Amino acid sequence: MWFLDCFGHVISYNNYWHELVRIPLQGFLVSGYSVMPHPAPEHFQMKFWDIFGGIVKLPQMSLISWPDGLVSFYCEENKAYTAIDPGTNKTTWSAHAAEWEKFLPFTRDAFEGLLVLTDPLMGKIRTEEGETLDSLHFVQAHEQKLFTAGFGRKRIAVRENMEAFSRIGQLKTGESVSVTFAGFRPGRKYDLVVTRCGQVDF
Repeated sequence: MWFLDCFGHVISYNNYWHELVRIPLQGFLVSGYSVMPHPAPEHFQMKFWDIFGGIVKLPQMSLISWPDGLVSFYCEENKAYTAIDPGTNKTTWSAHAAEWEKFLPFTRDAFEGLLVLTDPLMGKIRTEEGETLDSLHFVQAHEQKLFTAGFGRKRIAVRENMEAFSRIGQLKTGESVSVTFAGFRPGRKYDLVVTRCGQVDF
């Protein structure tokens, strides 16, 4: 499982700083995943792995699951939660868990689906009528619309579309699938066709 912050960046392990950071989706899988059950258990002792299959060195943290499906990383030694810093793209510590301390867990299939949708070299998106759409982009932090992304002006609720992302991630190169995305506004839906154009790299 990987973890997405509320502004659409992936929590990753930086080998130079030896700490968790946040990076945008860039067309490849990243270090910083955890081998764990899905859905996430209520409490879980975290171990983070790099893309080569090794456990990375980090303070011991426990995963805390919230009723809304988000999770946090709590460090007993620091008496604090891992928090993002959108200004530096590093992580820090916070005594309380609010929006910047909660993350959305997602599988490899969902990760690959997001990469197909966000990288124009890896995927093409069009309406059922044949109109080509922009790749998926996450809303900027200053807009304060958490877990929101859009194909141009067609905005979707990220948390409500994880199953769709997983379906797309299971496509083979050259395959297409019709997907109904849940819109950001309640009741809004977008019927789109997604074609996978390439494979994901490490």
